[in-house]
Amino acid sequence: MQNFSLSRYASKAPIACLTFFLLTLIVYFPAFQAGFIIDDSGHFLDDPLMTASDGLYRIWFDPGQGSIWNYWPVSRTILLAERNLWGSDPVGYHAFSVFLHFVNVCLLWGLLRSWRVTGAWLVALLFLLHPVQVEAVAWISQQKELLACLFYLLAIGSYLQFERLRDSQSIRHSLGFAWYGVALLCFALALLSKSTTAMLPVVLIFCRWWLKLPWQKMDILRLFPFFLLSCGSAALSIWFESVSIGGAHPLPPFERFLVAGHVPFFYLSKLVWPYPLMFHYPQWQLGVGHWVHYLPWVSLVGIAAILLYKFRSWGRPWFLSLGCFWVTLFPLLGFFKVGWFGASFVADHWLYLPGLSILLGTGVVGQRWFQASGGVKIAVCGLLLILGGLTWQQTYIYRDSVTLWEDTLQKNPTSWVAYHELGIAAEKQAQYEDALRYYTQALQHKSDSRWTYLARGKIHLSHFQNYELAIQDFSETLQLNSDDTDAYGGRGTAYLRTQQYELALNDFDQVLQRKPDSLAAYQLRAELWVALQEYEKALADLNRVLDSIPKDAQLLNNRGHVYSQLNQHEDAWNDFTTALQLNPSFVDARLNRAMFAMTRQQHEAAIDDWTHLIQQATDPEARPLISSEILVQAHIKRGLSYIQLQQYEAAFADLNAALQDDPNNVEALLNRAKLYVVLQQYLPALENLNQTLHVEPNLAEAYEIRGSLHMAVFGNKSAACQDWKQACALGSCQPWQVAVSRNDCKP
Repeated sequence: MQNFSLSRYASKAPIACLTFFLLTLIVYFPAFQAGFIIDDSGHFLDDPLMTASDGLYRIWFDPGQGSIWNYWPVSRTILLAERNLWGSDPVGYHAFSVFLHFVNVCLLWGLLRSWRVTGAWLVALLFLLHPVQVEAVAWISQQKELLACLFYLLAIGSYLQFERLRDSQSIRHSLGFAWYGVALLCFALALLSKSTTAMLPVVLIFCRWWLKLPWQKMDILRLFPFFLLSCGSAALSIWFESVSIGGAHPLPPFERFLVAGHVPFFYLSKLVWPYPLMFHYPQWQLGVGHWVHYLPWVSLVGIAAILLYKFRSWGRPWFLSLGCFWVTLFPLLGFFKVGWFGASFVADHWLYLPGLSILLGTGVVGQRWFQASGGVKIAVCGLLLILGGLTWQQTYIYRDSVTLWEDTLQKNPTSWVAYHELGIAAEKQAQYEDALRYYTQALQHKSDSRWTYLARGKIHLSHFQNYELAIQDFSETLQLNSDDTDAYGGRGTAYLRTQQYELALNDFDQVLQRKPDSLAAYQLRAELWVALQEYEKALADLNRVLDSIPKDAQLLNNRGHVYSQLNQHEDAWNDFTTALQLNPSFVDARLNRAMFAMTRQQHEAAIDDWTHLIQQATDPEARPLISSEILVQAHIKRGLSYIQLQQYEAAFADLNAALQDDPNNVEALLNRAKLYVVLQQYLPALENLNQTLHVEPNLAEAYEIRGSLHMAVFGNKSAACQDWKQACALGSCQPWQVAVSRNDCKP
């Protein structure tokens, strides 16, 4: 048996670690200037589990309520701790990712040195400097890859330390089994960081083979708990993926087999020639009828046969290296459904852990060449320098989402994912026309992207109020996924805005059938019931929502309006008042309460609310800003309340203020005319009525009043009859009929 120990080269560790630390800082320095990209903020800044008071408990025992539908509680717990430490500052997250990569490099170097593997330093440097690692290190959401690798390496090291101590006569047997327990614990932590580490038990077999450890029956039994954990984690991950993604695998079984043949060779090509590296690689179209697509499997079998034939000479390190590589990569070969497979079958960050095996074989062989020739030494140093430069350059691309996706489009112009994500970025910057253009370009390259139809539909609905196009996009989304509740909700809203109430009701009901706790659907359906004047049903839906969020000012205002329609005056008043207590600047609630007070003849209370609105409208620092239309209405309504209280001077002031802002406001002109009549100022009243009818020639009430002035004040019977006849033509016939019955006017 080959001797190995984790502490064999401890004396060289400080120098090696310092070297690795400095190199890591240099090549990943651009990461410290980077921000959040893609789904970072959704995964840990805005994730409900990260913001909840019981978030830690729910991460471990109720993960389905978060934004990531998979069971990775260790990596998410670390992100939760970071969120509490760094908040929304990305520097801390990036620093921790870079630190994890550095720790993994040190662990790899220490393990290889302890096993007397030649070229340990070269393997570690290749792992540190290779640009294909950048996606896992510079993308904060992929800390799970780094954590999984950390525990993965610790599990291997602990298991092999157990093997060494088990055969040592000088150390107690129980201490050896303590290392076995540590190995099992680290493997569990690796699985709970990311389940793609499930192939570790097979890798341990390869490690035993590499180190030429003898096999006994108990050795097989001791690996059984590792296989048990592996199978359990794999089953759990497959279930989570099937629930979160839904639907079947995007490929039939035999095409999955073809993909599985291409994937290893693709990754090998990126390790050998890391250019171009991109976030979204083109999706492969592999047809079963093309013989060329079978070549990877034929090549794989041929390479394995040659390496086995030369196993006792140069083939041994390569066979073990490639074997570990293929085994570690197995969960991502395409046999199992993974969310990203809808966009591409490969991704750089998936190579972070499997690539270790290839780099190990490269380092072992490269070290022999390195020792044999001075020219090779120069070439290897040059290669490491080039790799470091490429890594620095690749890290810079990850500084923000726009830079990342623009780089992707330069290398993959047909990337519908890049167009889609640029649309999201533009939408966040309120650049809605650009967002619409990007979403449309994404659909030109992938016409069955339901997420893009959904995003474009939301833009049409919320920002352009183009309801017909929104309905089309939401309908396309539902054609691709008939269970998409967001699409039902969006289309229902568009139907509601276009007064297609029956269709809207059906869509809201579809949402509630699939998500009975959807508060948004209840709220929208309540709005629909109000439009249909089904106030009892609206009240039931609003009560359902307010049971969950009782301190929502908007909902209280809406329910107050419903109560007012049901003549439940006290309840309406209480809801409007509570809404204003929660948000004193809530314009709609203030308007509703003021109008409600006027209908109940509570003019002092109404005046208070109108005064508050006028003060808010004239305060340049007040938020939200109040439109000039609302300011004019506030002056008019306060003026009417003053009239009811016989405070005529104050009423004149408000009506004049309204007309100063809107000289042709019919309501203000008519009410000022009425006020002049009350004060027996008939000429100004007549002038206001003339102006009112000039602006609105079809206002029957103005004709009635002017006709009365002509008859009773000015004695102009002809003019009076003409006005009353016109009022009758507009639907108000009582004055005309009375005048005719008295023979004041001829029919």
